[in-house]
Amino acid sequence: MSMTVEEALIEVFGGRRGFLSRGPVLLMQRNPTTEVISGRILAYGPISHTPWGVPKPDCPDCRTNLNVQAQVKTGGKVRWACVCGLVSKGPLFKKPSFVEHVDAGWLQDFYWVEYPIPNPAYKVTWGQKGVDGGSKGGALMEGRRKDSMDVKN
Repeated sequence: MSMTVEEALIEVFGGRRGFLSRGPVLLMQRNPTTEVISGRILAYGPISHTPWGVPKPDCPDCRTNLNVQAQVKTGGKVRWACVCGLVSKGPLFKKPSFVEHVDAGWLQDFYWVEYPIPNPAYKVTWGQKGVDGGSKGGALMEGRRKDSMDVKN
C-alpha cells in the first residue's frame, strides 16, 4: 500500500491528540520543477479551544491570547472573548480560507493549515461586552481599548 506524505503524517500523529495539542507538525515540501518551498501544518484544533488549529488573536488589553476564549456559535462560527471583558465585535468568525479539514473519518478536529500562517490570522475589532460602538466608553477599536490609548492635550 502506497501513502502520500500527508497520509503518513496523519497515520503517525493522528491518534496522538496529547502530542498535537502541545504543538503542530510542520511539513515542508519543495516542488522539484519550480524549486518553490511550501509548508503545511498538521494541527489539532478543537473549535472550543483553538479553532481550526490556528492561534487565537491577542487581546489588546492583556497583550496575549492566553485569556482569550472562543465562544462557539451556530454553524461552527466563533466570537472571541477575553476574561478582561473585551469581546470581538462585528461578524462571527468562520474557518479561514487557508485551513483545510483533515479528511479522515476517524479524526475529528484535525486541520491542514498553510504555513506560514498569515499575520494577523484574524482581523478582530474589540469592544466592551454588551456595548455597541459609539456609546459611553464603548467605542470599538482595533489594537487597544480607547481608554488605554495615549491622550494628547
